[in-house]
Amino acid sequence: MRLAFRLLAALLFASGLFSAAAQAGELRYSESVLHEPINSQDWLGRGVRGEMLVTVFRPEGAGPFPLVVINHGRDSQRRDAVQRYRFESASRYFLSRGFAVAVPTRLGYGASAAAGDPENISNRCALSAYEPALDAAGAQIARVVERLRQETWIDPQHLILLGQSVGGLGSLAGSARGIVGITATINFAGGHGGDAELHPGQPCNPEALAEAFRQFGAQASSPSLWLYTENDRLFAPEWAQRWHGAYTAAGGRAELRLLPAFGDNGHALFARGEHIWQPILDDFLARLGLRHAHRIVGQPTADQKG
Repeated sequence: MRLAFRLLAALLFASGLFSAAAQAGELRYSESVLHEPINSQDWLGRGVRGEMLVTVFRPEGAGPFPLVVINHGRDSQRRDAVQRYRFESASRYFLSRGFAVAVPTRLGYGASAAAGDPENISNRCALSAYEPALDAAGAQIARVVERLRQETWIDPQHLILLGQSVGGLGSLAGSARGIVGITATINFAGGHGGDAELHPGQPCNPEALAEAFRQFGAQASSPSLWLYTENDRLFAPEWAQRWHGAYTAAGGRAELRLLPAFGDNGHALFARGEHIWQPILDDFLARLGLRHAHRIVGQPTADQKG
């Protein structure tokens, strides 16, 4: 009997299907990978072409399921070493609440890093230009949504964008592109141009970032939740408040939660502080009418560093 079970498990993994039953009780889902060709540009106007890998987790059943797109941050020193992003623990949180999950690895990271870096902002901190980088990130995030909303098992009227750091700001950029069906955006420590070692807490050209937030606020049509911490070593609280003010003054709807210090660098809250943010998201999803269950799921994994 044990041998038969082992053979069955091996066949399931060989076929590319993954059942989470052994890890999460009744939680079952499949995992697949989409390959999306992308044409983009860097800040110098040079063409960047490559393939965006998108990890897709689909709950068991016919659906249609609401969709969350989880967008990674940036480590400029290790872009080519990035593996395909999965954010398995955070993904399981949403799967347990009835969501399908997509996790893109954007152009310029991992295997596509050799093609170029459309999210670079300049080689001079004070002159950092964010528009090309955020246009590239927002366009790729929108591409993922448009691709998956065509699936019959996706509910095209209940779509959430979520991201951490550059992925958080990129998610706001994506939500400003007029995508039909975006229900909300969740921004974990969103920003760009930060460096915890060279200029802790002070991003490059922060007023240019404020202008980007202002533009996205003027164009957004759905609410957003922003989570920052008192000890973020990339983006100090003053900038979170400044950017939130710019976003809302332009008409954007954003709930800012400035949380207490977390560890030695609050920028890692999304990766390591699930016990803190999961209840906050439960409340937010409930107010949107999207909470399917209510329980803490999973532990942080290495691919959560984003």
